[in-house]
Amino acid sequence: MVVSGGYASSEAAAKVWRLLWPGGEWSLRKLVWLEFAGKVWEANVIPMVLILERTPPKPEDEIELWVPSAWPKEAPEPHEVTRIAYGDFFDPKVNPRSSALGHGEYLLPLLREGDPPLLRKLYPGGENCVPLTEAMETQYTRHRKPQPFWWTYGVQRGGVEVTEDPQGARPFPVLAGGGLAVAWAGEPAGYVDLEAVRSLSIWGREGKARTYLAVAEIARAPFGVLVRKEKPSVAVNTVIVGIPKPGLGEAVAAYLNSALVRWYYLVRLRSGVLEGSSRAHIYPRTLETLPWPREPKEDLLGKLSALYGDLEALARESRDNPSEWFLREVEDRIDRGEALTLSAPLFGLDFRKWRDQVPQTDLSVEGAVLKGSLHAELDLKDPDLARFVHLLLGLLEAETVGSEDLQKLLVPRDYRDLLREYEDREQAFSGVRERFMATLEAVDEVVFDLFGLTPGERAHVKARLASFPLDRLCPRYPWEVGEPRPLRAYTEDRFR
Repeated sequence: MVVSGGYASSEAAAKVWRLLWPGGEWSLRKLVWLEFAGKVWEANVIPMVLILERTPPKPEDEIELWVPSAWPKEAPEPHEVTRIAYGDFFDPKVNPRSSALGHGEYLLPLLREGDPPLLRKLYPGGENCVPLTEAMETQYTRHRKPQPFWWTYGVQRGGVEVTEDPQGARPFPVLAGGGLAVAWAGEPAGYVDLEAVRSLSIWGREGKARTYLAVAEIARAPFGVLVRKEKPSVAVNTVIVGIPKPGLGEAVAAYLNSALVRWYYLVRLRSGVLEGSSRAHIYPRTLETLPWPREPKEDLLGKLSALYGDLEALARESRDNPSEWFLREVEDRIDRGEALTLSAPLFGLDFRKWRDQVPQTDLSVEGAVLKGSLHAELDLKDPDLARFVHLLLGLLEAETVGSEDLQKLLVPRDYRDLLREYEDREQAFSGVRERFMATLEAVDEVVFDLFGLTPGERAHVKARLASFPLDRLCPRYPWEVGEPRPLRAYTEDRFR
């Protein structure tokens, strides 16, 4: 079978999955997940290939999981193949079979050896863990019955515009998903009139929810930020929000940014992947299903709270980053007419060997040559120029880069000076990033302690996140948040 990758966690596929579960009529022999293989068969979705056999499966049978990093255009290339026991792959504590909740039944293409035992240990509802909703504020129904607060989407605007200036009867500054990062709530993206919004989510008519957790709804991996009452604002519908119990805000925010949450989400809960970008929808039900310690230790929660405060301070410091400076300087030179296209005679380049639309993430430099794939390379004749072009393309909002994009790309005449200045700034700035990442490492260790993970289990999580393909699915860090800049803003047709 060849199906859309969305079938991996689709209620529409539940009838198919029931045939594959232990006791069914068919066995799943191989699963090939093509998210990281580039564009395959001109499909506008991520294909998933299933090899099935009409034989009742046995628990000791093995399922082969293939996640290639590229689709072989000529001879097949060797790549890692994972073999998972049938009983492990379809263990209800490993594979979240949740059709009873209306969410369909899942397949886990990124599962690897060593994952199932730890997933069983962290199973929400088991001996050690409960769902994360246990850490959320208790709400009361109109009958005064206690009910845990569920994660929900931000303000559903329903056609109400976000304006640059306060307008309407009840204007509030809004936060958008693209401006969020680890421990960084971002700057307000404008204002929305709450009086005109029909669905107010957690804010209600009085707008009481001033301190809440926010998580971007579309991202490569989940990350959280605590939005404090000192800067009242509301989140629009690209953000998922929740109110933690009093005293738990910082601790839960730190936990959401931990390695354990990222590994658990990527292996077990990831769904709704967007073709071409590896970003996925993070649904409220996804956050609710994250594990939380059944009896968390207060001293460890206190450590997490303190570490989150450190992350916030470093996030503010990291906003003065070299990437924003670099793009502003390039824009300034383009506006002053001090830039040339790469196709200008001065450069004397031959673009005929660039024959693919290359994913921006696949670009690399070898000496003076910009490389993209088997059938895409460009000799820029100058290593500095090659590094400059690679850096510029890497900072822009472009999913793919074609030959025409390269030919129209505008390069300042003083690109060497800009490159040197950027590298000096980058070296000075690296200390801030190092302290930020070191603080995240400290958060990881406290979270591991909170769940009682052994040294071997900690090493497994770290190794998995450092290996393909999880190493490509990182959260957004504060220094990566900037004004979106499309590729065409840096080409000769930028004003069309």
